[in-house]
Amino acid sequence: FRDRVDIRDFDTSQPLVSGTTDIGASIRAAITSLGSTGGGGAAGTGGGEIYIPPGRWYVTKAVGDAYNTAVYVPDRVRVVGASKRGTLIMPGANNVVCFRMNGRCSAIEHLGIDNVGTTYTNTSGIRLAPDNEVGTAAQSDIEWCLVNNVSIRRMAEGLVLRPGPTGGWGDSYLFYNSFRDIEIGICTTGIWMKVPATAPGSGANGNWFSGIRIGETGSNTGLQIDAGGDNSFFGISFEGINSGVSPTATPTALIIAANSASYYTNHNRFYSARFESNTRDLTNSNETTRFIAPIYLNDSTKWSLPTGKYPIGDVDLGVAMGGTVTIASGGGTGDITVPNRQACILALTSDTNAAHYRLYGLAGDGTATIALTSISDTSAGVLTAAGQTSTTVRITNNTGSSAVYQWGIRPLTQALE
Repeated sequence: FRDRVDIRDFDTSQPLVSGTTDIGASIRAAITSLGSTGGGGAAGTGGGEIYIPPGRWYVTKAVGDAYNTAVYVPDRVRVVGASKRGTLIMPGANNVVCFRMNGRCSAIEHLGIDNVGTTYTNTSGIRLAPDNEVGTAAQSDIEWCLVNNVSIRRMAEGLVLRPGPTGGWGDSYLFYNSFRDIEIGICTTGIWMKVPATAPGSGANGNWFSGIRIGETGSNTGLQIDAGGDNSFFGISFEGINSGVSPTATPTALIIAANSASYYTNHNRFYSARFESNTRDLTNSNETTRFIAPIYLNDSTKWSLPTGKYPIGDVDLGVAMGGTVTIASGGGTGDITVPNRQACILALTSDTNAAHYRLYGLAGDGTATIALTSISDTSAGVLTAAGQTSTTVRITNNTGSSAVYQWGIRPLTQALE
């Protein structure tokens, strides 16, 4: 960044008074001073950092703005506050998008966004999206942006990722953006990865999320992926998503759409995801979704899994010593049930063509029972003794029948494979 400015140097109406002043115009003037266009989101040749001091500040759109956006954050512009509790941005009208990131290499850091008192309706915290989200005439490129140390509360939509259209130029891009240390609370929808205006079209692909908490009573949908794949989620937590009937009739922490010719949703990966006190934890329609060492993702009554899909692809599940894992129905597909919550971890890696299961014991001294029903394959099943240094299970030649295998869970220092 070539420069750093303070919005207090760009007040266009009145002295800044915490709790009463609309600072949208000041932020837009500061962006203009850095050589990037604020209104409308056209990127300039400049860039720099804009500082918003501690306080409670309203933002509203500019007069005549067609996209209800208070602040456009274009190429190479970083908007930074004092802290996520110190600098608080509040929508000042219905339908306001507080921040729209519409370019490359921009950032929003160290501030909070809060529709205090849920005063206004249909508000959005941060949207990574082109200005005209339903337009089909122009390509957009939103890459290498950062949202860091931000709180978003009481909004209709907390964080939205929506690519631009596909056309004669090819796809629009919404790739390689980073989201770190973000709290999303009491938002109707926490994070929504939406479909673009065209079908087929590109999704939000290859983005990184870490240290995200979504939930609290008042939340209906935690994370919904309608278009987007190859994203990585590290330490995302879903808690208390249990309110309302819209946009999801049954409040759900995580929804992943099926991959299709129109929208790509394959290979999203979740590392140490945490689920607690949600009406429904998971609705997954994509067999390539991966969970690694989730926490409390173990109540099958909170899963919605379409017929013919692996419930959660390759997965590590927390199970009790002596717990039971059941895989049922035909063709190597079905449900997994884990009834208890304890410290042991049992991982199943499945190949849909060979129905090949590998088990890893990471803790504890008990046994786990694995029942597999109607698994299609051609060769014999083998399970080595629990006391061996390695265990390989191949469940085969099992169509229309069932088999139960017991497996002794080894200590962490002698993990089984």
